[in-house]
Amino acid sequence: MNSDIEKKAKYLISKSRSSIPIDLNKIVTFLKIKVILKDFEDSISGVLLKKDKQIGDVIAINRNHPLTRKRFSIAHEIGHFVLSTGNKNHLDMVFRKENLENKLDKDEISANQFAAALLMPRSELVKEITSKRIKTMADVEKLSNKFNVSREAMTFRLMNLGIL
Repeated sequence: MNSDIEKKAKYLISKSRSSIPIDLNKIVTFLKIKVILKDFEDSISGVLLKKDKQIGDVIAINRNHPLTRKRFSIAHEIGHFVLSTGNKNHLDMVFRKENLENKLDKDEISANQFAAALLMPRSELVKEITSKRIKTMADVEKLSNKFNVSREAMTFRLMNLGIL
């Protein structure tokens, strides 16, 4: 895990005065990004439009996806916004076998790491895990509910942190 990514996520959480579960509205307000919900085809999870001429920076999210997917997509697009250089628009597809190349793309990996660090801050996870043991998938489910993320996202985060 990239410590620079962790630091940037921690900075945003601190500056926006957010707590668990992370309030993404506070973060996008701090960054002056507008979030809109759109009816995209199922394979599109989110879009980042940087410096749109009329409304500024915009994240558009697929309104038909589950809440935890929407939250991860917003956090992922915030990752592109914070980590990228230049005024680069970005379209994100839901991971499927047919877009395996996205999973291998360095920018996508970094944006996913950022989203995980933003939604599931290392320090908060360590606090939770210090007070409880993670022994079963039910324990992972409880953590995912507390952080308002999917069980899959929590599982990957715990694995990447070496906790699972």
